[in-house]
Amino acid sequence: MKIFIFLTFVVCSFAQRKNKISWKHVVEIKDRLQKLEEQQQLLTDGQEELSSGQKELEQQQQLLTDGQEKLNSGQEELKQQQQLLTDGQEKLSSGQKELEQQQQQLTDGQEKLSSGQEELEQQQQQLTDGQEKLNSGQEELKQQQQLLTDGQEKLSSGQKELQQKMESIEDKIKDIASKGNWYLGMNINPADGHTFGYTVGWATGKDIGSTKEALTKDYLSAYVWGLPASYIAIVRHQQGVVDAVKVFKFKVLGESLSIRFGLPRMNPGRQIVTFGGPIQESVADDAENLEDDPIFSVGGDLAFNWAYSNNGCRIALTGGNLSEADKNDDNTHGLGNDFACNPLTNTIYNDAWPHDISNIQDCPYPECKEMIVQGTDHGRGAHLKTGPVYGNYAIYVSQTAETFPQPGYTLGREIVV
Repeated sequence: MKIFIFLTFVVCSFAQRKNKISWKHVVEIKDRLQKLEEQQQLLTDGQEELSSGQKELEQQQQLLTDGQEKLNSGQEELKQQQQLLTDGQEKLSSGQKELEQQQQQLTDGQEKLSSGQEELEQQQQQLTDGQEKLNSGQEELKQQQQLLTDGQEKLSSGQKELQQKMESIEDKIKDIASKGNWYLGMNINPADGHTFGYTVGWATGKDIGSTKEALTKDYLSAYVWGLPASYIAIVRHQQGVVDAVKVFKFKVLGESLSIRFGLPRMNPGRQIVTFGGPIQESVADDAENLEDDPIFSVGGDLAFNWAYSNNGCRIALTGGNLSEADKNDDNTHGLGNDFACNPLTNTIYNDAWPHDISNIQDCPYPECKEMIVQGTDHGRGAHLKTGPVYGNYAIYVSQTAETFPQPGYTLGREIVV
């Protein structure tokens, strides 16, 4: 380049001489050439720098390519990590829910534990109290065992005494039977303030009244009610003096009145218990009110537990009217009556219709509005009308006696014939 400038300078010098160019122009040319040289040098340096920059650029492009590949790889890894992060967040959320549930369960469990501890303390206290009671109870048990032992000894002794008494009673019964005694089982006074209706006394056989007033007021002897009986006497009496009597023999011998009037015999009831009519019938010459007397105005055998519809009559005679089982006509009359009961179960429906004694009459309900009963011992039923008292009616039983004392005889609770 310097040679080129030098030659240019020579040429210019020569041209100056030839053409008479001014030196000033030569100097300007020289300066321009120097500047050109500098620019050429700058161009060379720039090319070198450009070449170096291109190399660096290629290196950077290679680095960029490698970085892009690493970036792509990193993005894939990042996606995988993001997916793992998403899965982890879901698991974390699920785990948090489970943790919350477990925390709630733990809270509930702690509450239950606290409550259980309180219950345990109470139970422990109860156990302590129970142990104390058990100890006390054991002491009481020992005392009761001692009492039981003493009681067993007394029971054994009492059983022996009871056996002896039973043997004595059996001997007495046999002796009674051999003598043919009559025993008072029941007395009905239709005006003493006590109503001997269908459901009272007959089935239960419990004591009613007192022995002192056995022949003046309503009376039932539980002892006699349980005696074996083969004969029955129905006695109308005036203040204990026989007015009229009928004696019957039972079809089934040896059964007590407790059995004959008891609940098992009441369903279906309606038993004809004697046969052949009365084996004895004795009436005083001066006896009154015989035309409609429930026992002495009609014949036939004895009918017990005569149940019909919601009515019942404990003792009637077959010579009177015996209503059909389903006929509610209030028209069977005798001793121990009720027109509002269940005669099969001995259940009274109300207290309006029981009555001690109803006379023989044809007064079917509902046509008949006035049914005559003896005395005042009856319910408040509208068509039950108080009539005169014909006497007391006593029921005696015997195991062997076939005859009864005649009218005029003064009665007792036991009669020897």
